[in-house]
Amino acid sequence: MSKDKYTRQNVKSDIMEKVLIRVDYEGVSDIAQLIIKLKPKWLDSFKSYQKVTNNNYNINVTDLALEKRTISIPDPERQVIHRFSGCKLGNPNTYMDISERFAYIDISAGANYIGTQCFTEIMAKYIHELLKTDPFIRLTRVAIRKIDRVIVNHQTNTDDIIEQPISQVYVTQNRVPLKKHYSDIMMLTDVDSIVNIERDLSLIKDRNDIIVKQIILDMDIYKQGEKQIGISRETSMDSIKNVLESKLNDPLFGLYIESFKESYIDANFYKP
Repeated sequence: MSKDKYTRQNVKSDIMEKVLIRVDYEGVSDIAQLIIKLKPKWLDSFKSYQKVTNNNYNINVTDLALEKRTISIPDPERQVIHRFSGCKLGNPNTYMDISERFAYIDISAGANYIGTQCFTEIMAKYIHELLKTDPFIRLTRVAIRKIDRVIVNHQTNTDDIIEQPISQVYVTQNRVPLKKHYSDIMMLTDVDSIVNIERDLSLIKDRNDIIVKQIILDMDIYKQGEKQIGISRETSMDSIKNVLESKLNDPLFGLYIESFKESYIDANFYKP
């Protein structure tokens, strides 16, 4: 059977841990006036606003298998982060951070996950408003990252779950693989985007101190540089959202479907 039958409407996954939408830019002199303008517009999406001051702003994924993947933005000066939190869309733990160098939406998934589209729309609105404030502002990178986690019995054959095998290579009586890590970087020529795909297979203990197998699928897709991004001050908000959706978000969904066995999707995610 073909995987063409799978769409966002009929695939409902509960393994999504986190979605991250980020834009980096340069040329901003003062973000404060834009924040004042955004506050009334963000009332439908967030309950709270506060300033957070950091020396070195880190984006952390707290899962044990992902602790090493910390994105740091070195900054010897204390910078102000404008944080909109208490999200009214889906999981209330979702928040948006804005600084003079980047904007970032950290989407908590879980039971209240409602998809990514409403948040790409928020980011598209932000980018549109940002570029209108100053002709010297340029986008340097736009990206979406999605992290999925599967927990199964330690005796489960993970090759029945993942399309590309990540099971143990060394099979002997006295060797137990505790962790395996695979990384791919590829260019998606049809959408001119770059994607990093990382897969981790590890043995961990769950909350009940039982040994289980954990699979982490961590995918990061991005466009870098003004030409590749294709968004300028003249770009409409709908066109900006189209870049985020059709050039970043849609390809990630396709790669997600490619990553899992059809039998596993049918048994766990497919809701025709």
